[in-house]
Amino acid sequence: MKNFTFEQAKAAYFNEDAAELSLASEQMIDDLAVWLEDNGYDSDYVYRLHDYGLEEMRCLMAEAVIEFAEHLK
Repeated sequence: MKNFTFEQAKAAYFNEDAAELSLASEQMIDDLAVWLEDNGYDSDYVYRLHDYGLEEMRCLMAEAVIEFAEHLK
């Protein structure tokens, strides 16, 4: 799997794609927050969007486990 890049994180943020942004590391989110502040944007939303994405991924994984439980035995 290719590494998720800063440019991909930036694009996910501006597209408000929480699921995609959830692929970014905490360090990358911190770096993106700094970049946003340095470029005149409010950085608070990037943390919230990242958290939403992580929660969405947790829910998807839980649903997959339930749906495919018989195949995981």
